[in-house]
Amino acid sequence: MLSRRRVLHRLLTAGAALTVPSFAVPVLPSVSGRAVAAEPEADWPLLLSSARGPDGKDYAVGWHPEGGILWRQPLPARAHGPALSPDGRVAAFPGRRPGSTVLLVDPEDGRRLALWQAPEDRSFQGHAAFTADGRLLYTTEVRADASAADGETGVLGVWDVASGHRLGEVSTHGIEPHEIRRMADGVTLVVANGGILTSPETRRVKLNLGAMDTSLVYLDSRDGRLLEQVRPPESLQRVSLRHLAETPDGAMLVAGQYQGNPADAVPLLARHRRGEALSWVPVPGETVAALKQYCGSIGALADGRFVVTSPPGGLALHGQADGSGETRQIARPDVCGLAVDGARVLLTTGFGEVLTLSPQGQVDLLARETVQWDNHALFA
Repeated sequence: MLSRRRVLHRLLTAGAALTVPSFAVPVLPSVSGRAVAAEPEADWPLLLSSARGPDGKDYAVGWHPEGGILWRQPLPARAHGPALSPDGRVAAFPGRRPGSTVLLVDPEDGRRLALWQAPEDRSFQGHAAFTADGRLLYTTEVRADASAADGETGVLGVWDVASGHRLGEVSTHGIEPHEIRRMADGVTLVVANGGILTSPETRRVKLNLGAMDTSLVYLDSRDGRLLEQVRPPESLQRVSLRHLAETPDGAMLVAGQYQGNPADAVPLLARHRRGEALSWVPVPGETVAALKQYCGSIGALADGRFVVTSPPGGLALHGQADGSGETRQIARPDVCGLAVDGARVLLTTGFGEVLTLSPQGQVDLLARETVQWDNHALFA
């Protein structure tokens, strides 16, 4: 993590960081410039995310409570989930699906390090993960494949970080891979195959909702070997597994998005331990309905709790990952970005808000920036 001392050093020595042009967000006409609602109560790390201005342009952003937006780096197109190298020296911003670029920056000052282009007939799916030594970056991708039954296949692009060379790819054993995580063991990669076939022209029009094939896949990062694959039961075939978080005890939390009848009440949160079936986290029916069948980001806290966001539902859920105890609803319009560091949690919204979430489930407005935060956030 970038310490408060290093962040403040940047504030003092890099004057350009203090003159970041502000955006105006039309949907919040009452906001003029940056509003600070509360003093930070802890030594927060730097927050990495992407954001959009009213000019329609997208930026990779570094933010801190004591300086606001410290830097912004233009993106060629909208990004999605940032990834950070283990040594904290490189941050990757993969393009939102169907993405064509990955931007690499220095997280301390936002300096552009590289811009990678997707190979022909490949598109980035918005997430990436570094290997434990930081030498390689795995990117979730879709590959057009006329020989495949569905016309496309899911792969992980394997990139050499130092040179920017693409070394090859490995199969995700499914279609439409979305989020990827490197587990705490340093070796295992976990991939959520969303299972949705999309239009080759737009990559957004869904074609196979009646025959989705979503799955959770474990791969060996050293050779790409398949270690395990698990699917939801047939009755939950249309729950697209998309976002991931590892709990302190080594289980995976999985957040889904339902592609069926809007009136259906289906579980969207699952827990998985290697060698077992998916275990669905019990959530009250009224809370399931409030999610509007969409989970955006999920995080696992050090004490066994989870946080999951739903921008369509305008809320976050906060509860125990094992299903015990109360699951709280936290109403906040267009909340999606989520960063977790032990017990510390920051949430971001499309209205420029940066929010703290206490262990007791209390939400406080830490600051409001004149940007529209994107779907995911990460501490550096």
